Amino acid sequence: PDGLESIGEGLFNGCSSLEYIYVPNTITSIGANAFSGCSSLTEIEFQDAGTTAETSKALVFEDVATGSGSSVSGCDSLKEITFPNRDVVIGKQAFFRSSIEKVTFGKGNLTLSEQSFAESANLKTVVFDDETMIAVIPTKAFAYAGIEEIVLPETLKEIQTSAFGRTKIKELVIPKSVETIGEMKGNNGAF
Repeated sequence: PDGLESIGEGLFNGCSSLEYIYVPNTITSIGANAFSGCSSLTEIEFQDAGTTAETSKALVFEDVATGSGSSVSGCDSLKEITFPNRDVVIGKQAFFRSSIEKVTFGKGNLTLSEQSFAESANLKTVVFDDETMIAVIPTKAFAYAGIEEIVLPETLKEIQTSAFGRTKIKELVIPKSVETIGEMKGNNGAF
């Protein structure tokens, strides 16, 4: 509906027959576990930012409490997610242990939190648009994910400790823009 601003915590939790959801650009907040248990969900379509103040605000995926799943836990049919061309904030563990295989970030400012995509074993590919503006890959953001392929954007300034710990990355080119890389602590270092 027009003017809708948030999708509340657990709103669609357990809706096992839900296959598709459209998120208009008026939505600024998606609560923890909003789509958990939507086992038939194959697509979440996001509308890009609009030109008015109401439709150009950031989209925030709220933090998920440790041990309570993620925004999409149990969404085993959801294999790919493309974030909209607008500012996006992904909270702590928002996509923790998801079944997603490919993530694409659109144009705009991107803020990731600790463990945003951690332990997502099926996540193989992460794509940043040429105009994705991200300064920090935080601690354990992609730790234990199945990532094999990632090209880091030129806006990146910092890669924190264990950001890609225990992933399957075979080759990584660190942009010249990176000023800080987290401590290396055995097998749990930044890479």
